[in-house]
Amino acid sequence: DGAPIDRSVEGFHARVVQHECDHLAGMLYPMRMVDFSQFGYTEVLFPEVAGDADD
Repeated sequence: DGAPIDRSVEGFHARVVQHECDHLAGMLYPMRMVDFSQFGYTEVLFPEVAGDADD
């Protein structure tokens, strides 16, 4: 019915709830990233920046 839900969660459950709330607000996980080098897959997401291993 669209009514607000008031709930306290912790740990992994809190991460899941935040993830879903982010989706409702139009935010994706990578938008929260400050340092993409910690994310992994940088060479796939940003191949023009990653460069070659020989450099």
